[in-house]
Amino acid sequence: MSDKPNIILLAVDCLRSDRALGAGRSGRTPNIDALAARGASLPNVFVENSITPPAFASLLTGRYAARHGVRGMVGQRLASSATTMAEVLAGNGYHTYAEATGPLHPILGLDRGFERYDYRLQSRYYFTPWGDQLLSRFKNREFTPPYFVLVHFWEAHVPVQVRPEYDSAAFGAAPYDRALSGLDAYLGRLLETVGEDNLVILTGDHGECLGERPPPRTLLPYFLNKLGLPPAGPDPMRSIDDVTELVARQPLLHHFTEEIAGALRRGEARISLGRRWPLLGKMLRIGWTRYSIQSRNGRFLKIFANLEQKITDTRLLLAVLGGRTSTAQRLLIRNSLREHVLQHGYHIYDYLQRVPVIMAKRGLFRPGARFEAEMRQVDLLPTLIDALALNPGPGSFDGLSFFPELSRGRGENRPAFLEARGGAQADDMFLIRGVRRDRKKVAFAPFEPGAPLEFYDLKDDPAETANLAGREGGAAAALREEAEAIASALSDGDGGRLSPRENLEIIDRLRSLGYL
Repeated sequence: MSDKPNIILLAVDCLRSDRALGAGRSGRTPNIDALAARGASLPNVFVENSITPPAFASLLTGRYAARHGVRGMVGQRLASSATTMAEVLAGNGYHTYAEATGPLHPILGLDRGFERYDYRLQSRYYFTPWGDQLLSRFKNREFTPPYFVLVHFWEAHVPVQVRPEYDSAAFGAAPYDRALSGLDAYLGRLLETVGEDNLVILTGDHGECLGERPPPRTLLPYFLNKLGLPPAGPDPMRSIDDVTELVARQPLLHHFTEEIAGALRRGEARISLGRRWPLLGKMLRIGWTRYSIQSRNGRFLKIFANLEQKITDTRLLLAVLGGRTSTAQRLLIRNSLREHVLQHGYHIYDYLQRVPVIMAKRGLFRPGARFEAEMRQVDLLPTLIDALALNPGPGSFDGLSFFPELSRGRGENRPAFLEARGGAQADDMFLIRGVRRDRKKVAFAPFEPGAPLEFYDLKDDPAETANLAGREGGAAAALREEAEAIASALSDGDGGRLSPRENLEIIDRLRSLGYL
């Protein structure tokens, strides 16, 4: 019998920290509370990017997106140099399993290191047969110990899934909270099934917008205007199931997006004739898959349903036919941003970037300990390695273990590097970058000289409603310089554009600032 503890990583898509661990939350989450009571909870963990694929890639590799390679929803695979959590654990004798959904298709490379990577469509929620099947797998000991099981839940993602028995104010003020209350009940069944001798980690990949609105004259309104998108309406809670299913069902979307982005990175203003026809063929197959999904869901025959999407798709086809690389990329980003405006991925506000982490294991973490210091998502894998005294293998990580701080019960805030790409992976058309340090935050668009600068004092303005960039230009400039420095050090992942000497200088500086 191995002395290694089994590990269950429960990752809830769009899990906001304030809704899971906040004092004023309205949802009923007794099982999450009980897990926190028998382990250590960290309510202030910040992700780099609030889009699911790059956020999960950072969670699983302990690296920033520029070094793990998955920068957006589609188009780029996990870098060959990135070592995953599953690979580390497999190298230490663990059997590794994943239950993934949403856009986490194996084509992204996130299945690396898993013996079994079960990918399901997002419509297979905990209250469908899949939920009972998962419980049965644990009950019937189908996972070979010592095991690592990653379970990805989709119920809190738009459109949130509220079961009828939880659809009342008693279970939350908003649909999101009611969905979380229902999921909490299932988590209770799951935690009872697996018992208390395992290491259980509960976290989210990123946060979610639940009615918050950016201040006027800030970056989101600027980009919406530039891309010809209307100002965000009052109700962002529309279904994006069709989009997510398209990403899951049609791998050609990844290839198509990467080819357009690759042409731009190579400085190709025109798509060559030899590549246009294969691209058009891919577009037609992608379009057929999209409309098949809409037809099956009863939306295709409604002539005005998704009309804007159909117009944009036609414009994209004409752009590819004419070989206009920049126009094609602009339309792809426009599509992606429209799908995520006032959901997530469109900015670096705290409600999008802050997630909870709960780690519970008898004898490993102090029961009921609450650690308020600010950590980063990329710190979680190094922490797991440190806590279990694992051999990290050949992997290199951008994060740092916070296990010593958990053991001491105190620690310093760590600065967080933040990015948003609106769902896309392009660097030069839509990119918001920033830093959060000592409860100050800067946000800027590095490739848009005319875009506004944002600066917030999070101590006095935790909701980020008052942009102080005009009044505190010096502090904003200093934080922007930090963000630019770390972006330069991380640029281009495996290779980078800097000389070895320049890289060493910047890495030393970033280490002194607390990023690495």
